[in-house]
Amino acid sequence: MPVVVFANPKGGVGKSTTSLVLGTTLAAMGVATSIVDADPRQLLRRWGEQSNTTNPVTIIGSSDEDTILNTIDDRAQVDQVVIVDLEGTASRLTSYAISRADLVIVPMQATAPDADGASEVMSMMRQEERAFRRKIDARIMFNRTNPAIVTKIERQLIADLKESGVVTLETRLNQRQAYSLIFAAFKSLAEMEVDPDLAHHAGGVTKARKNAEALAAEVYDILIGQQENTGAA
Repeated sequence: MPVVVFANPKGGVGKSTTSLVLGTTLAAMGVATSIVDADPRQLLRRWGEQSNTTNPVTIIGSSDEDTILNTIDDRAQVDQVVIVDLEGTASRLTSYAISRADLVIVPMQATAPDADGASEVMSMMRQEERAFRRKIDARIMFNRTNPAIVTKIERQLIADLKESGVVTLETRLNQRQAYSLIFAAFKSLAEMEVDPDLAHHAGGVTKARKNAEALAAEVYDILIGQQENTGAA
């Protein structure tokens, strides 16, 4: 089944948060989903172990380059979508994971350093494509955006990416307190929404959930489209 890899060698771009948001949202939508936590910090694995969430997402820790391919392949046999959260550095493990990807999502904020990190991922992907003689679908995802406006630098980066042939996801993950609170509350967005205390502290949790659902729907549609194109080939 499809493998979605989150990659950007620059730390702090929101890979782990977005991986967890996407994984729990897909699972809540009825899509059998697992997250492979390949970041040495193992934030997502610990979240899964310490959480009492009822969300059906499966989280597996695997930050060893000797086992990452087997872990991804094993989960792809049983789940509809496998999400891989990578560390914030370029490494052999990153290269291995990308080699298995059906879709690489490169989260970034609208800043020059994040754009440099995204460019590094794209270069790595081109190398993987040559090595394995296959095309790897990659999309830039703007993260922590203002839900009210598109900033001037964001518009410029989008134009630059388009000119260079890089595709961006239509959905942007907005700046919302609820996304950060997921880690502290050990709950999914849907669970936080129905908890009065958490909903109060999160602020805008319903908007955050709807934003996450839009992202999940777009990603899932891309994966379904890939499968349909493969079947028609």
